[in-house]
Amino acid sequence: MKNDALLHNLLQSPKLVWYYEQIKEFITNEREKRLQFYANITEKEKAEFINGAIVMHSPVRSKHNNAGLLLVGLLNSFVYKYDLGYVGYEKIMVCLAPNDYEADICFFDKSKSVNFTPEQTLFPAPDFVVEILSPTTEEIEVSNLLIMLIVE
Repeated sequence: MKNDALLHNLLQSPKLVWYYEQIKEFITNEREKRLQFYANITEKEKAEFINGAIVMHSPVRSKHNNAGLLLVGLLNSFVYKYDLGYVGYEKIMVCLAPNDYEADICFFDKSKSVNFTPEQTLFPAPDFVVEILSPTTEEIEVSNLLIMLIVE
């Protein structure tokens, strides 16, 4: 595998200690930025923490909201009827290291959601994600969604 070869080459490199220090510094800086993001984010903003940067989103258009409400209504009715878990809409912060996303609609199965608290603001990887695409955000949303799928 390509990753195995990369790791092998890294471990054999005379610069291994330097790489280690650079990675450790990167992770420490990223952790500090993430903690600052968590401390400063409010319910008023739609923001995500992606690749060490805070990404702010504009308000949604009416057609985006209408599509989301229709989908979340259908999904939530089904999940509620069969007691399958928890459905989140819009402002659910999903933690997928190294990034934190606010997906449009998330479903968490009962085994995860049974542990959720009323004051919870950070959530684990969902079992199902819906992103409503718009022409201005399609490329970003698709790449973020693919990252979510790959991580889980």
